[in-house]
Amino acid sequence: MDEIVIFRVWGAGEWRSMDADGLAAGLMADAALRPTTLTVFFQAAVGAGADLAALDALGEKWSGRFVDRAGQALVDGDLAGFSVLLALAGPGLDETTAGALQAAMAGFTLSAGQANWPEFDENGAPAGEPPAEFTAQWVAETLTAAGYSWIGSQWVR
Repeated sequence: MDEIVIFRVWGAGEWRSMDADGLAAGLMADAALRPTTLTVFFQAAVGAGADLAALDALGEKWSGRFVDRAGQALVDGDLAGFSVLLALAGPGLDETTAGALQAAMAGFTLSAGQANWPEFDENGAPAGEPPAEFTAQWVAETLTAAGYSWIGSQWVR
């Protein structure tokens, strides 16, 4: 069942020539944001030490555009889009607030494995939670359990 996430990240067979270390690195790469709202995100940033007045100034600085775009990026789980917005907002922010925004974003960031973890397995049963870390050992054990073997250059069944 866990092999489904590998298939979802790489699609039709391109993963077969990647060793367990390469697959694990790809599964751990930042891929998306856990969808949330701007309010929840800013609460997390304030909890990480951001100055609320500085966050409020972002809305004024961008005449509402920043707030609208940032809110939509968070709802969509758009890591790249939100990262760009944070980079644009960064100049002029105090170091503590900028760091708190980055820390909050890190808390909402999903790896490729987490973002592609199926809700249900191939039998329609709940798939459960993904591992906290996708390791080469997890990849090898998962593919071996699914009937695959690594023959030095590819996974074969």
